[in-house]
Amino acid sequence: MSQESSQLPDPVARQQAIKLGLLAASAVAQLTPLTVKLIRELKDSGVSRRALYEVLLQTYLHDGYATALEATATLEQIWPGENEDKQLLESAGWDEWLARGRETFSQVYGKMSERVSEYIGNNSPELAKW
Repeated sequence: MSQESSQLPDPVARQQAIKLGLLAASAVAQLTPLTVKLIRELKDSGVSRRALYEVLLQTYLHDGYATALEATATLEQIWPGENEDKQLLESAGWDEWLARGRETFSQVYGKMSERVSEYIGNNSPELAKW
């Protein structure tokens, strides 16, 4: 067995990860029957409802509010959440959020951070602030 293949996740985790990606794609493409099928399969395979919720919530970043709302509504219909699942996710205050964002940005872009930041600012002041 090659070293590369021995570092792959176990087959079940790999299948779950692939299906989570497909779940997001099916929600964005508004393929509701496929979304429903994937929710059921992921639930049956032991993936937590919170993981599915997070994946569907993230569609907001790529396809907007309406997609995330419809996707999370589909999840709620297929796999209703308990009251504790419906608590607002805790978020940091604005200053902490900005500091964490700057830190992550620096880690991701390293020595290119300043150049990337300038590029973003030149193209979209709003994205530069976010």
